[in-house]
Amino acid sequence: MFILVFMPFAVAFVTNAGSSADENFKDSMRSNSGGASFDSIWLYNGGDNLTADYQNLNPTLPDQFINCAVIEAGWCVGTQPAGIQALTLGGTSYAVDWRTPAASSLIYQSHFYPSSPGQYLGASGDEHYGWLLQSDYFPNIEQGEALDKLRFTFVDTFTSYVCEYSEFTDIEFNGYLVFNHDGQSKKVEGFEFETSNKYEHRFWDNQQAEFTTACQVGFEVKFDFEGYESLSIQSFVGGGDWQNTSIEIHLTDFERVDDRTFTDTLLPFAGDGQFSLSVEHQNINSITAGFVIRSSTLLLSLLTFAVGVASTNAWNPFKSFIGGILP
Repeated sequence: MFILVFMPFAVAFVTNAGSSADENFKDSMRSNSGGASFDSIWLYNGGDNLTADYQNLNPTLPDQFINCAVIEAGWCVGTQPAGIQALTLGGTSYAVDWRTPAASSLIYQSHFYPSSPGQYLGASGDEHYGWLLQSDYFPNIEQGEALDKLRFTFVDTFTSYVCEYSEFTDIEFNGYLVFNHDGQSKKVEGFEFETSNKYEHRFWDNQQAEFTTACQVGFEVKFDFEGYESLSIQSFVGGGDWQNTSIEIHLTDFERVDDRTFTDTLLPFAGDGQFSLSVEHQNINSITAGFVIRSSTLLLSLLTFAVGVASTNAWNPFKSFIGGILP
């Protein structure tokens, strides 16, 4: 009875030690603080190789203007010459706060086509999207902090729709993070997301000189770590050495909830322009969380041992006690 009733609650308490239920996120980025790191790049852009489509559109178009019609592991595939590293995410400085509710950076979309006029022949790939963010994407994460949550917001801030637009839909996908520090990598996986590609928010309209409501293509992706995961990540990155850590975001296996083909589903990072990326975080008290996890784990181990001993025929203390007082 102890194992069936008490243990699930106890394990849940230990694994979530230090985690917070509130949504008091802090901006990981700074507004107007200069360009993003040159080493921050696209890793994957949806899985569709559209190189031939762009080349057929304009056979004289130099390959570099296609800007990686398909990217795998951070490298352009299908262009000549082969082996061109994917272009950097940025190209502009961090955006001002009015684009999204949090500080953000402008990033080239997955099939950026900088010719005049540009044309987007791509589709919304349903396989694998990924980005490598160097530490200057999260300068506000203080050294030594242990992270409870990381939230990434992707929004196509240059196009707005009526909020009842029929192409807004519910989508599902999986995700994982990779933390890179001192030549080593740590993968944190098992995250599943169900959301809408409609992002409704308030922003500052320069032309109207007022805040207004916009419905744009975008969504939030929140990675909520268990207490032990927060401490494990902090330990892996040198005790919270965020200035020398990069983070990879991987979103995979996109599907529509209505089971329609995903091909033309609107995604904020698919297009020939730019989208905005915001990074926010929530931290935990690593000292308190560590104490709770270690002490609670020890206590559970002792209780489990005691219950195991008490349930045997030879060492059941209650049976021995009762047997000793009965005639």
